[in-house]
Amino acid sequence: MDFMLSFRVVLPLCIYIGIGIAARAGQLITPSASSVMSRFIFRMLFPLLMFENVMNAGAALHSDGIGIVWFLFAAVTAVFILLMLFIPCFEKSRPRQASMIQAGFRSNSVLFALPIASALCGSENLGIVSVCVAVCVPWYNVLSVIALESRRGEQIRIGKLARGIVTNPLILGALAGGIALLLNIRLPEMLSVPLHTLTSMVTPLALILLGADLQFRGLRKDWRMVVLTSFIKLILVPLLITGGAWLLGFRGLPLISVFSITCVPPAVSSYTMAVEMGADGPLAGEILAFATVVSIVTIFLWVSLLSAGGILA
Repeated sequence: MDFMLSFRVVLPLCIYIGIGIAARAGQLITPSASSVMSRFIFRMLFPLLMFENVMNAGAALHSDGIGIVWFLFAAVTAVFILLMLFIPCFEKSRPRQASMIQAGFRSNSVLFALPIASALCGSENLGIVSVCVAVCVPWYNVLSVIALESRRGEQIRIGKLARGIVTNPLILGALAGGIALLLNIRLPEMLSVPLHTLTSMVTPLALILLGADLQFRGLRKDWRMVVLTSFIKLILVPLLITGGAWLLGFRGLPLISVFSITCVPPAVSSYTMAVEMGADGPLAGEILAFATVVSIVTIFLWVSLLSAGGILA
């Protein structure tokens, strides 16, 4: 695979972050404005994105290779449980644990997985990976809410945890999409077009705010946790999940789908959710920025290694 593919995928994200940094330096985005905009994205745009993703997943759920979807669902859940158990061994602060756990399992599937899969198997063969993304994105959010709510404060209250999960805007958006899917509701064009326009704003706005909120001086203090989390997300997770799929006999498009989803950096929304739900926002932003840049190298190395071994053939 050409290294320029990874570069072309990552470069727009870096540009958005750079715009945010420049806007902060020019005082075009103040801390108070950033806080208000982050709340708007979290409570309005992310739920709309979840609604659209889930509502449009129906046709793909009947495609061939559905077994890999269930494998990926189980594998992501297993990684989440392992992180919930082992991250506290390295970090004692509960808000910092939440940011690390979320970044460790939650992939930036929408921006990265589809372009990588398209380069590996062709744009005409994206059905299975699209199904995987449609199923994983809502599940990522459910697990993220569990991680963030369970690490909020010093004492876990089951009732409060459950209430925080079921009232989370992203979960409500996914539930609304699921109802529309079950009832076979299709939005008219006059609604679907503005809906898609709004959801397409999520990533650019979230990344610009990420850049505006980044505090690089904290990276020196947090570098151990940033590197550890990035290593987990970019090296260990694709190794375990892609390797597990290969050992179970998945080949071709299903295996490429799993690899494309697991080898990518953390989701942009992991930063916004960390800020809005009381986790360590600066640490989440540092992990996201560092892992996004480093993923240019790791994705290239993974594809080179697996292609040379005939695993992605």
